[in-house]
Amino acid sequence: MTSQNYVVWKDAFSVGSDAIDSQHQGMFGLLNDLYSALQEGRSQKDISEIVGKAHQYAKQHFASEEALWAKSGCPGLEEHKAVHQAYTGQVEQLWRSSGQPLEDTAYELFFFLKDWWLSHITGMDAQYAASVRTMPSH
Repeated sequence: MTSQNYVVWKDAFSVGSDAIDSQHQGMFGLLNDLYSALQEGRSQKDISEIVGKAHQYAKQHFASEEALWAKSGCPGLEEHKAVHQAYTGQVEQLWRSSGQPLEDTAYELFFFLKDWWLSHITGMDAQYAASVRTMPSH
């Protein structure tokens, strides 16, 4: 089966930091891996591994992003951290939703992740993009 990207990176998503943009693109790759796994009917173990990778990747990304936000001097860091913490809680809740098998909630989780990342990158992350672009090295 030929894999097609469901979530596609656009230059308009750039926040002005190669490192953060690369991490965002990496998350898109994981989202596409998850979508492909769901479409191909792969095992619950495979799907769970991808979700776990995406969850850990997000935590590492959030730490990098929050450090860059602090360095940029852009206001709103505490709100940004709170949004990241809320995301982490939502993902954990969906992932372990009511003890249901993952395949029962995997598409719901995928669409939550896709919508959240697209909205977050083009909304909240865009707030610090101008500050990042004016930094001497980012």
